[in-house]
Amino acid sequence: MRTNIKVLILGGVLILSVCITYIVISMQGDKDRMDFPFTADNGVSSTYHVFASHVDRSRAVGVLFWFHGDGAYEYYHPDDEAYIGGEEGILSAAEKHNMILIVPKTPDDVSETWWEDWEVNPEYAESLYKEILHKYQIDDSNVWQTGFSGGAQFTSYHFMPWVLENTDVTGGGAIMFGGGGPPEEYEDHVDQPDKIDEYVVRWAAGEADTAENSEENFDGRKEAEDGERWYSKQGFDTDIELIPGRSHLLDGLYSSYIDRIISEAGK
Repeated sequence: MRTNIKVLILGGVLILSVCITYIVISMQGDKDRMDFPFTADNGVSSTYHVFASHVDRSRAVGVLFWFHGDGAYEYYHPDDEAYIGGEEGILSAAEKHNMILIVPKTPDDVSETWWEDWEVNPEYAESLYKEILHKYQIDDSNVWQTGFSGGAQFTSYHFMPWVLENTDVTGGGAIMFGGGGPPEEYEDHVDQPDKIDEYVVRWAAGEADTAENSEENFDGRKEAEDGERWYSKQGFDTDIELIPGRSHLLDGLYSSYIDRIISEAGK
């Protein structure tokens, strides 16, 4: 009898714990928040936007990280329909697929880039990633990293390989625009053979996104092509789309491309 009572009590505690977690997420977590502060494990602080008010908790909830380009324009202008806001913005793609959208700002306030300060930025992004997946109870099979230009470079150079090698993610992918070169720090390979089949990696760049057309001499097309070639050799499901009539900026195309790729992945 005492054993049965203990089992009932433990069962009740477990159910109560699940209910409390659900209530906390519903009442506090699933809200849109702008400039939300976060301090990483290394003590570095920055802020991020979270768009979560649209998610349906009766279904599995995924997450879409967007790493901004140099200068953080997308972060400072979240209502701009060319990127985040509006019916054709990236947020609309996240809403369609029941995904929370996270737009973090680089902690590098000097350059306002993701790819320059390798002593700080990677660990900040890693800590934020772990915080978001735990706090919002994210479905590990539907985790996506996306980014533009310098944000795409950061994704392919470090963040995507780190996610695959150091987390429990089981599906999703990475989508990079106007960049996304091969990860120099990983040299020959990314060790995650069990996850390759469930992870898609895509690039999109303007056909004219070349060094000749860039004031900074940045060749987004070449970076994307080199990155696709490198990840393809690792066995990933890769593809690249070169968009006629476009150079570095792909205004108005980010959301539709993200929506299509995630839909094709069955999410």
